[in-house]
Amino acid sequence: VMGRDNPTFIGAPRNGPVVIPIAVKGVPVLASLSHHSCVTVIPKCIVDALKLKTKTITSSQFVTVTGSSAVTVSAVVDEFKFMLDGRIEICLNNACVVHQQHECCFMSIQLGMDFFETALWT
Repeated sequence: VMGRDNPTFIGAPRNGPVVIPIAVKGVPVLASLSHHSCVTVIPKCIVDALKLKTKTITSSQFVTVTGSSAVTVSAVVDEFKFMLDGRIEICLNNACVVHQQHECCFMSIQLGMDFFETALWT
């Protein structure tokens, strides 16, 4: 939801989520973009398959976009690095690894607002 006087709800595109091609450790991945998520979210199965280094985290501050339920975050990826267009390296320091019980909600890596904010530093 954007705006206070005349709120506007911004939802997913009519034909589905927006995805962009990225490469993580040389593996091509279609990552979805989310302006609803403050941080990038990575399913645990992808973290395990690509052997990404993680740090543990415990927090009760994560909720779904509807605010109806808490989301269990099992870890944070230590320096999540990936390539855009084969030549632009992006490094995110707070990509969250969601617990396996929430993986059904994520088809792949979901790039959040932390990804969009990296444009300020490039």
